[in-house]
Amino acid sequence: MTIAPQVPIQQAVQTAEATLKGKATRAELIEEGNTFVYEVEVDKQQAAIDATSGQVIETYASCIL
Repeated sequence: MTIAPQVPIQQAVQTAEATLKGKATRAELIEEGNTFVYEVEVDKQQAAIDATSGQVIETYASCIL
């Protein structure tokens, strides 16, 4: 059973911007296993935000190819 997103994308973007201290340039909702996660890019970093709780799952540098 997949858990539907409870957090609006705007909230995920605000959380990522506050965490990574910058302006978001991209945000998308992806399905990971049985849950949804927002991937938000801020400058050259990314934050994964749990779409159910709104909590930051992880942050990492974006890969630029």
